[in-house]
Amino acid sequence: MVKYEIISGFLTNFSLYLPEVKKKHLFFMHFDHTFHLTKNFRNTIINYTVLKGLINIKGYRISVIRHGMTVANEKGIYIGKTDIPLSDKGGAELASKMDEFDYPIVHRVYSSPLKRCTETADILFPETQLVTVDDLRETDFGDFENKSVDELIKNPDYLKWLKGGTDSHAPNGESLQQMTARTYKAIHNIIIDMMNDGITNSAIITHGGIISNMLLCFGLPKYNPDVLTAPFGEGFDILVTAQMWLNSQAFEILGYCPYNKVPEEFL
Repeated sequence: MVKYEIISGFLTNFSLYLPEVKKKHLFFMHFDHTFHLTKNFRNTIINYTVLKGLINIKGYRISVIRHGMTVANEKGIYIGKTDIPLSDKGGAELASKMDEFDYPIVHRVYSSPLKRCTETADILFPETQLVTVDDLRETDFGDFENKSVDELIKNPDYLKWLKGGTDSHAPNGESLQQMTARTYKAIHNIIIDMMNDGITNSAIITHGGIISNMLLCFGLPKYNPDVLTAPFGEGFDILVTAQMWLNSQAFEILGYCPYNKVPEEFL
């Protein structure tokens, strides 16, 4: 059963009571949106509506999705700034996921300018306006570009880079600090653009490393990094309010995207 409490005109508590589900498995959403469980329980989708006028905080929902697979991904090769298209397998996998899952209805798609992202956008959202955002591009891996782990594993610079750190970077490449700064710039400009144009639902098509870093740095609640890894053609829904972003530079992580199709008997 679904339980919620409304106090002073605001939804203050929303929780799902299922005997087999522990609270740590839940992603919570607020306001007038769909409530989704984590992947372990993706078949359970509960819609709820807050009475009109009850909540006056406008939310902006963004589905942040990783591009489809490329030949380099299939071979385990580092590609950052290198601009290569989707592989045949990657395109077919996206088409299959469109049959298997429901992707969100959005009014604008913001994409990395690299082909693997714009092609993904064309497949998943063929009728939706596409806007490329340069700061959504993947990390520049410098001298590690177009090389595999096997080729790099004995390279001292590579081993040092693997230890991490905000200033760590591949030779002639981009540091985590630099990537984080432009990721902030990208999401900030997208949010402002949505607010200015009155767009409440959009999608971002970008890269795996960008997604993980974005959610780790600006997403709430905080999760283990392993939870915030997006497979190809999948990602996360986030919810932003003007007050939350402008005051705290943060957004709410709602859950996984896309969603299991709702059985016809529930439509």
